[in-house]
Amino acid sequence: MGGISTMKNYNSGQAALIIILITAVVVTITASTISRTVTDVRISSEGVEGSQALYAAEAGLEQGLEQLSFQFMDYTDPLCDDYPGTPCTITHADGTPSNAYYWYEFTNIPTSSATSFSRGSIDAGNTKTIWLNQYIAAEDPFDGAAGNSLYSGSFRLTFKWSDMTQNLLVETIRIYDLDSGAPVLISVDRELHTVTPGTPLITIDTSSAPYSNRLGLVRIHPINFDITDLTISNYTAFPVQGRIIDSRGVVRGSGEGSQSVVKRISAIKWRYEIPAYFDYVLYSAGRVTK
Repeated sequence: MGGISTMKNYNSGQAALIIILITAVVVTITASTISRTVTDVRISSEGVEGSQALYAAEAGLEQGLEQLSFQFMDYTDPLCDDYPGTPCTITHADGTPSNAYYWYEFTNIPTSSATSFSRGSIDAGNTKTIWLNQYIAAEDPFDGAAGNSLYSGSFRLTFKWSDMTQNLLVETIRIYDLDSGAPVLISVDRELHTVTPGTPLITIDTSSAPYSNRLGLVRIHPINFDITDLTISNYTAFPVQGRIIDSRGVVRGSGEGSQSVVKRISAIKWRYEIPAYFDYVLYSAGRVTK
């Protein structure tokens, strides 16, 4: 009898152990499923918030570009460039604010502390304009408005081109302002330069003849090779050639302990480029035909 009692107790203990093990496995599987579900929801939420932040940054970029289109050189109080001040909050169609906002900032090219900057590439046969007037409302280098002072001094143009084993032929087209007021009186001077690989640069001095300190702009025209990079240096307080628009979109994280999602987009808005047709008009003496 004692043996039978011992066997019953043993079987009961074994059954209890099996039940405990099965319960532990079920709980582990359930906990894993819950954890994965929470993780998946969090990843999905972060993906949505990232997209919203990107859209907000794009909205700020578009607004900054639009503003520069109307007030490129003389903006006084751009919206949303007061970071870390009050940002621009995006609103829903019903006027209620969302959890997303953006701000954007402008940075001059070149900055006041820069000693050189790149003006980019120029394909052979095309031209690129270097503006030598200061901040003005209209893109008229010969506008007599207040603040439209011309750059006085010298600066250096350093070139890289597609075949640095050969000499580069580059033309500078210089347009002078002969009268700071109306009517507009201008003079045009052209010069062909042979730039060698050993000395790949040109120095332009606005105080040189024929019209001292009246140089309004210079157009760079490569003849035989593409210019892969044009760097401007050796200047003092060079006029602004463009602006960098830096836009950031922010979405406040949802849920306790969640972090905000930030997306950033930057773009460069150069000052207006004069069409190549302008050169033909200047040198055709008015005899332009299709």
